[in-house]
Amino acid sequence: MQRNSHWQPRNRVPVTIRTVDAEVLEGFVFVPSDMRVSDILDGSRRFLPFLDTEGEFSLIAKSAIRRLIPDDAQSRARRRAVKAARAGRRGVGKPEPTIA
Repeated sequence: MQRNSHWQPRNRVPVTIRTVDAEVLEGFVFVPSDMRVSDILDGSRRFLPFLDTEGEFSLIAKSAIRRLIPDDAQSRARRRAVKAARAGRRGVGKPEPTIA
């Protein structure tokens, strides 16, 4: 069997999707190894391949997605860094000045 010349290895990224109908879906999207989840959301394809936690495969229209939260290690680390940066700008977590 000959492979499509556009085929790339894909990573299975755990996500939580909230649809415009307020339905919450948990499962995996498939992201080419050289891309991020945001790259496939910004791409021209109208549907997103999705595998739910029960093993059911479906295609979800990107227009039906209200929010998609990646839950891989890289995304969790990025969210922690953003929270820490925001907290630092507000002065949260900074030591109190000492009075001598």
